[in-house]
Amino acid sequence: MEQRPDPVNTLVVGDRTTTEQVDAELARHTASFTLMCADTAAAALDRLDNDHDNGSIDCVVSAYDLPGDDGIALLHAVRERYPDLPFVLRTDAGSEAVASEAVSAGVTDYVRAGVDEGQSLAERLITHVEKAAERRRERRCSEAIESTKEGISILDDDGRFVYVNEAYASLYGYSRDELLGEHWELLHPENYIERMKETVLPALEPGDDWRGETTGRRADGTTFTEDHILSRTASGGLICSVRDISASKEREVALRTFREAVEQAGHAVLITDPDGTIEYVNPAFEADTGYSRKEVVGRTPSVLKSGKHDDSFYAALWETILDGELWEAELINRKRSGELYRVRQTIAPITDSSGEITQFVGIEAEITDEWLRRQRLDVLNRVLRHNVRNWMTVAKGNASLLQEHLDDERLRSYAADIETKADDLLRVSEKAATVRALFESDTDPESTRAVSTLFADLKREFNEQYPDAEISVGGADDLVVRADDRLKVALREAVDNAIVHNSREPAVVSISATADEATTAGDWVEIDIADNGPGIPTHEREAIESGKETPLVHATGLGLWLVYWVVAAFGGEVRFAENDPRGSVVTLRLPARNPEFTAGA
Repeated sequence: MEQRPDPVNTLVVGDRTTTEQVDAELARHTASFTLMCADTAAAALDRLDNDHDNGSIDCVVSAYDLPGDDGIALLHAVRERYPDLPFVLRTDAGSEAVASEAVSAGVTDYVRAGVDEGQSLAERLITHVEKAAERRRERRCSEAIESTKEGISILDDDGRFVYVNEAYASLYGYSRDELLGEHWELLHPENYIERMKETVLPALEPGDDWRGETTGRRADGTTFTEDHILSRTASGGLICSVRDISASKEREVALRTFREAVEQAGHAVLITDPDGTIEYVNPAFEADTGYSRKEVVGRTPSVLKSGKHDDSFYAALWETILDGELWEAELINRKRSGELYRVRQTIAPITDSSGEITQFVGIEAEITDEWLRRQRLDVLNRVLRHNVRNWMTVAKGNASLLQEHLDDERLRSYAADIETKADDLLRVSEKAATVRALFESDTDPESTRAVSTLFADLKREFNEQYPDAEISVGGADDLVVRADDRLKVALREAVDNAIVHNSREPAVVSISATADEATTAGDWVEIDIADNGPGIPTHEREAIESGKETPLVHATGLGLWLVYWVVAAFGGEVRFAENDPRGSVVTLRLPARNPEFTAGA
């Protein structure tokens, strides 16, 4: 037996004579022993309670005869507290009954004083201490294997399971008992089995390891991707470690897809750390700004500052995103070349599972051309509306004066026509102003309106405005649509068109609403405005249905466009049909927002 490098810490329990005898016996051995003494069972237990947990006591040697107690009683107490601690009972020769009782109580060894002496006691103690240490190591290893989240199994040289931990069995949807004795092929599809038999297992020698991605098959037949480690044992068996990596593979694919999407995105994207240092920009950023990725990574977005915004602008930006909120704004940046350009930018914080901000992502779309178009339209709209109003007022006044002073009936009719056209142009100008005002604010996606309320208001208004027209409403009970007050304006415009452009007397207009459930995309409400007028000209219908005007296909006014824009703002559409026997039907199709027709609304 090799000499133990560390001393064996031995607690000797007994009187002085016992301690001296044990010391003398152990001193004859080449190994080193450190003795600690206790003269009673109670003192021994106190010493163990104080020192055992820190590993300072390796074994106990106790006399049978102890003051007020005996070694068997001490043995019982030690086994209750420290079941693996080696315990050697030392008695007088010939005490066979004591030996039998000690064995029953779980004694590690039994030594007779004066008979089993010298190296025998020392060797026994060393052996028992080493075996106890080995058992502890094995137990810790077993506990670690059982508690690990990785599936671990052991196969014999025939490829059958001789051990599986709970994680391994659960991974495949079996119990441990169901897998023991089964062949590993049970847990894998055919293509994997062939691969392992033909390429992996033949090349795996004792002591060799193999690692790769494989496909596991659960008890219910479903498969999953696994990280698989195999180790060949000296006996020809295998130790297997398996981990389900399906989720990480899916995340990897999703991340790769996301990265490719960002790389191909038409909008500039940049990602910074929490301090604003740029970590990534996509190709669109490089194209928009003129900076290469290499030039800006490691710098801050201030490289794009144009000097057109003051410190308070950027302070508000940082305050917003550091609070974990989304920041959106239009701003002026400067390219690498020095050119100024306008962007619509959104910056959002990225947080970890604990809610801590780890990064910021910024997305910006260059809107220079859009902004210039918008500015030109604003200026033209303001100038033209102001001038048209002034000029048409003058034209109307002059036309009226001409009618009063001209004697020629034909010339007076010309002047009257001028006054009428001036009125028409003023109405178009006012309607343009109305359209502009209607769409200056964003659409609230949660806004809803009850159709019956809209119908009641419209009927009351038009009965007062057009007392000779026959206006009927119906079918709107309990219907709610996604819309805001602009829908009322659109309905008013559609009904007004149906009456004003109707030469029949009386003008008949029917307003009705129905729930359309015949769609797989969701539930809708259709509002029909039917009249007995001359019908909507083909070129006007084509312009609205196509969503654009050309020199040949265009509307004569803004009324139908206003209806179209309002309905489109809420995700709806406008349809046209002929009425029977005469007239038109204009249908406003809008998303339903009523629990009776839309689940979960």
